[in-house]
Amino acid sequence: MRRRAGRWGRGDPDAADLLEWFFWTGQRTKAIKSYLWAAFDSESWTLRLHPADDKVGVGVAFPLTGVYSEIMERRLERRVVGCPFVFHRRGKPIRDFRGTWRSACREAGVVGKIPYDLRKTAARNMVRAGVPEGVVMAIMGWKTRAMMDRYNITSDADKLE
Repeated sequence: MRRRAGRWGRGDPDAADLLEWFFWTGQRTKAIKSYLWAAFDSESWTLRLHPADDKVGVGVAFPLTGVYSEIMERRLERRVVGCPFVFHRRGKPIRDFRGTWRSACREAGVVGKIPYDLRKTAARNMVRAGVPEGVVMAIMGWKTRAMMDRYNITSDADKLE
């Protein structure tokens, strides 16, 4: 499922970028909020999550291509001097994005979803797109196969296919 530009929280582009990153990567929001400009390599277009900011202490490096590149270009446009965070709101850390989440859900016509549901969506989308499970596990920050099985939900349509 590919979103059209501007669909996530039109009134809060900073939280919208965070939610879009969350949708595509499934990373924990705490990890996403901890990305620093110091971890962005503008020559190789790579963004690194420091192991100290990763729940499992491994860290991850993202080559910024495709949707990741689009998000990073928007973040560069909204960069604020003196703010170390890639995902920020007007130079301050994003603490709450529930309003943006509710607006996006309302516009999409979905009810009863919580932001954490995006972790399952991301895992499922990556596996269906052919991303190797080891890579999915690294991106999502999982060390065990059990976590992969827990989040990679199989639907009835998957079984029919």
